[in-house]
Amino acid sequence: MIVDNRGLSDPGVEAESMTSQQFGSFVKEQKEKYAKVANTAGVKPE
Repeated sequence: MIVDNRGLSDPGVEAESMTSQQFGSFVKEQKEKYAKVANTAGVKPE
């Protein structure tokens, strides 16, 4: 497991604002991305 402990105070991390539509798209993309990762790893919901 890779853990990123930099936090938001790290100069390489920038927060950005987005519309609710952009946020919805972002969440959908992340869900699809990590569903593929979980399926490839054989992770099953309990």
